[in-house]
Amino acid sequence: MEIYQFLENLLLGKNVSNLRSRRDNLLPEYQHELDKLGFVWSKLEDEWQVKLAALTTYKNLHGNLLIPQRFVVPTNDRQWPKDTWSIKLGLMVMNLRRRQRILTPERRNSLEKLGFVWDELQYKWQRNLTALKTYKKINGNLSVPYKFVVPINDPNWPEETWNLRLGINVSSLRARRDNLLPEYQHELDLVKLAALTTYKKLHGNLLIPNNFVVPTNDRQWPKDTWNIKLGLMVMNLRSRQSNLTPKRRNALEKLGFVWSAYDRSWQDKVEALKVYKSIHSDVNVPLSFVVPADDPRWPKHLHNMPLGRLVRYLRYDTNDKERKSTLK
Repeated sequence: MEIYQFLENLLLGKNVSNLRSRRDNLLPEYQHELDKLGFVWSKLEDEWQVKLAALTTYKNLHGNLLIPQRFVVPTNDRQWPKDTWSIKLGLMVMNLRRRQRILTPERRNSLEKLGFVWDELQYKWQRNLTALKTYKKINGNLSVPYKFVVPINDPNWPEETWNLRLGINVSSLRARRDNLLPEYQHELDLVKLAALTTYKKLHGNLLIPNNFVVPTNDRQWPKDTWNIKLGLMVMNLRSRQSNLTPKRRNALEKLGFVWSAYDRSWQDKVEALKVYKSIHSDVNVPLSFVVPADDPRWPKHLHNMPLGRLVRYLRYDTNDKERKSTLK
């Protein structure tokens, strides 16, 4: 009966610290019974198990470990183990990230098996990605207004995304495109390539006006591309072409991407002359001729081009004879 009285005292919370300090002096049968109960001999290990229990519970409830920095485990909530109540879990996660280099391999493995997010950049990316997926699910597109902020206490949105300035973040993602990790770049590349491919399918080329924006609610365009400033995007690609990987350059070149603004201008002129000839059967363009903006026979990106003046300039320009020879 002595051992059961001993264990009863233990379960009432008595002598726990003494037990840990006296482990080597306890009778083997006492140690055995305590081990069967799952008694944690190290206080530090006990604290670690409580942390794991809190993280595991959060993941079971939310499906991930994207824990808001201010998140505190609720008290008197039966969904959570009592030992975890009132733990500042968001702060705990930040501390784990800072101390990841001094954690034992076993502890790191335990966290990684749960899907712990070690890197702050990775955390922010996954949070943004979760929010974008939710936005698309709700709105059917990714045309996030610049001022859009994820609503608080809205059950349609995961808690970790509440109050996220998603519109600003989307704008920032586009601006710092080349600083993103490769896997993140790939996802954005797919959207951009879809927009360029659709433009070429609709217009026959990639001579995209600088002010062109993909129309919203147009079923000819993939929803993910709606409201993309495609003309501006093309300008940015040209200015950063030396920083692009060969794989990305090849993908664009297969589409017929025009890298140089000068090349683009030249192709515009060649295309305009071809359209003029198809209409007038010659290329004797009057000096005063300007491409009309109300004639459906002319592509929109050529509207208001002063073609007459450009042709006169071409006739007297002594540069780039090789290109001019293609007009004969």
